[in-house]
Amino acid sequence: MKTQILCLTLLLWFALIFEAGLPFSPVSIAQNYQGDDYQTWSLPNHTIARLGQGIIGSSDRAIAFSPDGRRFAVASGVGIWLYDVASSPKSLLTLLTGHTSRVSSVAFSPDGAKIASGSTDNTVKLWDVETGQNIATLTGHMSTVWSVAFSPDGVKLASGSWDETVKIWNVETRENIVTLTGHTSRVWSVTFSPDGTKIASAATSDKTVKIWDVETGQEIAILWHTGGVDSVAFSPDGTKIVSAGFNIGIKLWKPETGPEIAAFARRTDWVQAVTFSPDGTKIASGGRAGVVRLWDVKTRTDIATFSDHTADIRSVAFSPDGRILASAAQDQRVKLWDVETGQNIATLTGYSGPIRSIAFSPDGTKLVSGSENNAVTLWDTGTGRNIATFTKHRYTTRVNAVAFSSEGTKIVAGAVEDTIELWDIETGQNIATLTGHTRAVSSVTFSPDGKKLASGSADDTIKLWDVETGQELATLKHTGWVRSVAFSPDGTKLASGSYDVKLWDVKTGQELATFTGHTRAVSSVAFSPDGATLASGGAFSDKTVKLWDVETGRELVTLTGHTAGVYSVAFSPDGTKIASGSSDKTIRLWDVETGQEITALTGHTWSVESVVFSPDGTTLASGSYDGTILLWDMPELTKPTAPWDIDRNGVVNIRDLVSVANHFGETGEGLHGDINGDSIVNVLDLVAVASHFGQTAINGAPGVTRHIHLAQLDAAFAQLHAKSNLTPGEVIVREFLRSYLQQRPTVPETTLFQNYPNPFNPETWIPFRLTEAAHVRIHIYDVVGRLVRVLDLGEQPAGDYLSRQRAAYWDGLNATGEQISSGVYFYVLEAGDSRMTRRMSVVR
Repeated sequence: MKTQILCLTLLLWFALIFEAGLPFSPVSIAQNYQGDDYQTWSLPNHTIARLGQGIIGSSDRAIAFSPDGRRFAVASGVGIWLYDVASSPKSLLTLLTGHTSRVSSVAFSPDGAKIASGSTDNTVKLWDVETGQNIATLTGHMSTVWSVAFSPDGVKLASGSWDETVKIWNVETRENIVTLTGHTSRVWSVTFSPDGTKIASAATSDKTVKIWDVETGQEIAILWHTGGVDSVAFSPDGTKIVSAGFNIGIKLWKPETGPEIAAFARRTDWVQAVTFSPDGTKIASGGRAGVVRLWDVKTRTDIATFSDHTADIRSVAFSPDGRILASAAQDQRVKLWDVETGQNIATLTGYSGPIRSIAFSPDGTKLVSGSENNAVTLWDTGTGRNIATFTKHRYTTRVNAVAFSSEGTKIVAGAVEDTIELWDIETGQNIATLTGHTRAVSSVTFSPDGKKLASGSADDTIKLWDVETGQELATLKHTGWVRSVAFSPDGTKLASGSYDVKLWDVKTGQELATFTGHTRAVSSVAFSPDGATLASGGAFSDKTVKLWDVETGRELVTLTGHTAGVYSVAFSPDGTKIASGSSDKTIRLWDVETGQEITALTGHTWSVESVVFSPDGTTLASGSYDGTILLWDMPELTKPTAPWDIDRNGVVNIRDLVSVANHFGETGEGLHGDINGDSIVNVLDLVAVASHFGQTAINGAPGVTRHIHLAQLDAAFAQLHAKSNLTPGEVIVREFLRSYLQQRPTVPETTLFQNYPNPFNPETWIPFRLTEAAHVRIHIYDVVGRLVRVLDLGEQPAGDYLSRQRAAYWDGLNATGEQISSGVYFYVLEAGDSRMTRRMSVVR
């Protein structure tokens, strides 16, 4: 490793002689299109649609009303969904995306202008409600941020984390004012007192609510409980605190002195969310069995029960006027209730539990999914709409596996309760319930002729069933939990994955072969279309995909690249490609012949549980624990791309540098990372990637010169420099960038660069360089020469204004604050005696 790093500097000077500064064009950001087609909002690159709105956040702050009652926010697995409360039905306004993992909690600022969100990516984000833009990301927590709350004056923000701390932030400066330590377990809920002088925080395992002085950060009082505390709230007048959780019911306290005033509900009730009504006369609670209760604070009696949910309630919230109560549950529905009448005013649907399994219909027009909210859902792949949902009361936790019959008229679903259900798609009727397994059913599949059904279970068996009669035909004993089963294309063989891979004769039930080589459990198996090759995915720490020769049992190749367990593998219909889904949140596409990775697809915010190709091979579907299914455009994914885009995701970034570095020093033909084709992976290949850094690799659209990509490389170096526990490849890249950036060239003239992104919607950045101090103005004109907006940046010193922190920013609004329309615009830089013009485009 040391020798490799020392060689970097020696070779770098030679390599830079041949370097050409090619144009830079940052990848365009996904847009939030307003309207009914929310399936296309904020899509990752190369995707066609998103099916489902993700899982609903499971904290007690997963839903929130705006202070004026006009908007309603829902934290989800893919972002924050905003609704118009006044419309009927409640219409979606936008989706706020930017967290790299699921959103757990949301809160509106007191003036309604901002939203704060906490996430399992360990960050807090601040959003502008009107524009939907992420205006700040607050970092510092070491684990999931489970709860966020604004102070009454909106100046401060509190965040409670699973790292056992509460942080208080200055909303304006984004600084962490103080970190409150003292809890010895995860913090689940935080809230400010009405006067803003105190914070209450609830933790689970330490069974406490702690009261803190906001000014000093000192602990004022501890409220001791007999069980874990999930939720805490101050009364509107600040004289009382309500808490709830596991094995404690609901308790009322005096915040100053700490003694318990009263107990609501039974101690054995698990209440997961509580809140006061705005007038302080009522308490709403949500808990197990889908029941929302309303309590009278004075009499401490249950005055109303709302019980239309079918799963645990995780969050409750009152509208500002106290007339509406909202509840969010694990059944993936949000319900709005009329507090006075108890009537269900509206149900917000479209959310889904974590997706466990997906399958295309034989004609490719439909897709079925099984999820953890007990549902089997049928989707129209053309419109992205939910066609039907099949449920049975027997399903109390999750549906693990789904499959279409070969003729496309039936769906099979395997559940954690050890049962298998058959459904008729046309009628929606449950045809049969197959029982015989003694533990969870993990995998189901139809034989190619549709006459048989195979199921794999945690009871260490595979069962074969007659589809017509529902009779069990055979039981095959494996040596562990059978996580996956697959028929060969001719239906004569069956493969099963457990802690090894076994091949079975379907007719006789005899074991034909055992393939060993995975270091952990095998999560998925799939036959190639010709039946000659078998693919298997290794779960947990195995992280590999293996290809096997079915005839000889020989391991053909091991595909590496995933950074966590592989949960699903699938061959393309032509057999040339394999897709794999992993708990590292990515899908990887592989070339079967060469074993090389074609591309790594990112966009899910949680583990990818299932991948499947459409019958015609034009679409790849991925189902994730984030509660969504993404449809990927295969022609776009396999479009020829530049060699320096190693992972073929359409943009040259740090992943491509690390991908080269991971093979640093290797020699031979056809090497992964050998950009210049000289049969060795070395610093010349790193330079080839670095010289195109930030470029959109597919279209190569003209943009800012290489000095912009240097600004991007600066950011990449800073990211690696701040990171601990670097991989060997990352160490090589860090040292390479250190030397590379020290030798950056200088350009003497004042310059106006291309805006980025371009085309854009709704915002863009305009970079420039000044060789001497000047008063800077940027005039924006439409295509007929009318002045649209003037960006007056004032006096600016000489230097580079290239990054988003320094470049001129335009929000896409004209001088009167209205959004401009699609079209071509011109921007003119005026800096001292310099005047320069460039063109840009807006696409709505």
